[in-house]
Amino acid sequence: MLRGTFFLILLALFFWSSCSESKVHHSELSKSVSDFLKQLKQKELPIVIKGCKSESLDVTDYSTDKFVWLDTADARLGMYPYCTFSSNGDYVSVIYLGLAACTLPYLITYTPDGKKIDEGFLGIGGCGAGPGFECEEYMTIRQDYSVYTSDTIISADVDSLGHNIKSSEKHYVVYKEGKILPNGKVQVSEEITKNLR
Repeated sequence: MLRGTFFLILLALFFWSSCSESKVHHSELSKSVSDFLKQLKQKELPIVIKGCKSESLDVTDYSTDKFVWLDTADARLGMYPYCTFSSNGDYVSVIYLGLAACTLPYLITYTPDGKKIDEGFLGIGGCGAGPGFECEEYMTIRQDYSVYTSDTIISADVDSLGHNIKSSEKHYVVYKEGKILPNGKVQVSEEITKNLR
C-alpha cells in the first residue's frame, strides 16, 4: 500500500512538473551567461522605458575592463545591456539600449548556454530635436509578455521666431505591437500610424 501511494505521488509530481511553465533558473545557465547576467539589473514586468527621458534610466557603467560581455559584437554596435527579466519559457531575455538622443530598446533572447535565439528592435526611432517637432519615445513589455512601443509626435510649420503655427500642427502616433513567445522568438508588427487629432 505504501509503495503504491509513493508511486502515485511520484507520478503526480512528474505530470505537474512537465505541465508547469518552463523557466530558466540561474543554476541551469552556462558560466559565461551567468557571469554576464550577474552584472545586469533584474527587472520585474511590466517594464517601461521612456527613451527620450534616458536620464531616468539607471544604466550600468560599461567602461570598466571588468565588465564581461556575452557577445562583444554588441559593444561594437553601440548597444549596451540594460536589464534582464524572468522569461515565459526556456530562454534568457536581455534588453539592450542603443544610446543616442533618445534611448532605443532592443531585445535579444538567448538559450541558457548563450546562443542567440532571436532579436527584435523595440523602438520606433523617429524622435529627434528641431523646431516644430516634439516627440515622446515609449516602450513597455507587459506581464503577459506582450510588447507595445510608440513615438507620439507633434509636428508643425514654424514662424520666423521658431514658434509652432498652431493651424499647421499634426498630432499622431507611430506604434508597433508584439509578443515574446515561450520559445524565445520575438514577434513585432510593422509600424502603424494613427492620427490623434
